Amino acid sequence: MNPTWTRKGSRPKRGARSKAPVVRRAPQASECFGAATARERTRIDTEGIAPLRARLGHAGDAKPPARSAGCGRRGVKPQPAFSLIEVLVVVAIIALLISLLLPSFARARAQARSVQCASNLRQIVTAMSAYSHDYADRFPIAQYVDEQHREFVAWDTITPWSGERRARAGLIWEFADGGEVQQCPVYEGPNLSLGDPFTGYNYNTTYIGRGQNEGPFHGMDESPAMTAQLRSPAGTALCGDGGYRAGANKFMRAPLDEGVSEGTVHAGAQAFRHAKGTRVGFGDGHAAAKLQPFRKPGALPENEALLNWPANGFLSGDDRLYSRG
Repeated sequence: MNPTWTRKGSRPKRGARSKAPVVRRAPQASECFGAATARERTRIDTEGIAPLRARLGHAGDAKPPARSAGCGRRGVKPQPAFSLIEVLVVVAIIALLISLLLPSFARARAQARSVQCASNLRQIVTAMSAYSHDYADRFPIAQYVDEQHREFVAWDTITPWSGERRARAGLIWEFADGGEVQQCPVYEGPNLSLGDPFTGYNYNTTYIGRGQNEGPFHGMDESPAMTAQLRSPAGTALCGDGGYRAGANKFMRAPLDEGVSEGTVHAGAQAFRHAKGTRVGFGDGHAAAKLQPFRKPGALPENEALLNWPANGFLSGDDRLYSRG
């Protein structure tokens, strides 16, 4: 046993052990950077870590070796966060961009619906032309009552009088791409014909479709027009966006029609529900937009109210766009 001297240094006490001071050794660089071999540890300790980093290629997105415990830097400054003002500025910019883009999206959607509506009307005109080829060159009749089967037969649907009253395929369905083409993509109002699955369009009843109980007018009877009787197909409306105060209608009336009551005429007007007016399908197969709604000259005030102008109106102040030419 090593003798240990007393604090006064006179003589060591027997049986006492010396207490060596604890010295904490600083970690070598080789230990901090995990050198694998003795040669690498010696080189790191003498040359520093720069040659090792260059030799190992710590650049770009390479991950440096993990440090041992006790080798981390103290007092590292944290990354700055966004301030409240910066966040509010970003939110305001996003809100401004949304307010600028939303009207554009709405216009694009309305334009797409108008294009779809014009496509539907062209298909309806094509279906009526195909119908005329199979039925002695006559257009489909607008409406009549089938007493035998107790059904109301119209150009678009056939509806039973009693029972469930669910409409089924009308006169032109077999010539069209299903009944969906008879639904205007813009119209979202009520269906005024019970049981009709599709609605929104009307058919020129005054001059083309005619039908049961249509009074005499310009020498025409209840029979529908023949295709050869259209002297100007490109200027004769066959179908379009139907509408009056109560909703959609499916029997288009010319403003000067004298074969039915004036109230019935106003209930057969056109709806100017699109951004650029109303859509019309003409006898030659094309569809076009009409921008100005017209009123019947000298109409009674109660019938004017039934029309609900200018949301609805006629294609012209006279019958030039309705007649056979």
